[in-house]
Amino acid sequence: MIRVGVAGATGRMGREVCRAVAADPDLSLVAAISHSAAGSTLADAIGLGDAAGAVVLREHLDEVREDRVEVLVDFTAAAYAPDHVAWGIANGVHVVIGTTGFEIDDAWRDASVGVIVAPNFAIGAVLLMRFAEQAARHLPSAEVIELHHEGKVDAPSGTALLTAQRIAAARGVAVSTLPAMPHASTGDDAHP
Repeated sequence: MIRVGVAGATGRMGREVCRAVAADPDLSLVAAISHSAAGSTLADAIGLGDAAGAVVLREHLDEVREDRVEVLVDFTAAAYAPDHVAWGIANGVHVVIGTTGFEIDDAWRDASVGVIVAPNFAIGAVLLMRFAEQAARHLPSAEVIELHHEGKVDAPSGTALLTAQRIAAARGVAVSTLPAMPHASTGDDAHP
């Protein structure tokens, strides 16, 4: 059984990861990190039942060393993700990052553990990025438009940015040379 820890366990995606890990017979949810709910259990914080519900949320990764986490799944924020990768590498823990908006350190490629950075886990979004890249080679123009729920923290999203990067790379140009629409809005401005 693979021992999993989730950073950002009480966020929108972190909750889903906790539920998915708890439901998988090959995985064991042994640790959870949440600044806002530290000290409470997963049962109290997100309504998770069974044995995983007894997991106590911690505020910092260093508090979960004794839980012997083998894989850390991170859905926190760009400010924390690089430190979480460094923690995983230093502690022999494989890391899966769903957070976007930070630079990937080339040293991670040479780490003794696996590090996966995925800006989107939805198969539809992954295919969309691939199709946009392929279409960019054949079509004279492209536009990335996105709409999110009001609680979306990062705008434009990592998915939109990666899509733009893949379009630009397919055309042999830098993303900075792609025009931005003057009426585009981000964050709270996007939701009147």
